[in-house]
Amino acid sequence: MATSKRTRAAPAAPKEAPPPKLRRKDEASRKEEVIKIRVTGEQKATLTEAASRDGLDVSSWLRSLGLRTAAGSSSS
Repeated sequence: MATSKRTRAAPAAPKEAPPPKLRRKDEASRKEEVIKIRVTGEQKATLTEAASRDGLDVSSWLRSLGLRTAAGSSSS
């Protein structure tokens, strides 16, 4: 009588969670306007690095900085 070795299958890799569902923003908070600026490659790198240090993309970082600065200068 021949004996056969049974091998166990490797455990299945855990399934990745599905991406979170994106919520639609209400109309008042949608950003639809565009502001374009020109910068040198060096300036872009500097801005990108600064935004990254704060955990933001360049657009969000510049918007935040600009709005804070504008709010501060209007109280003079």
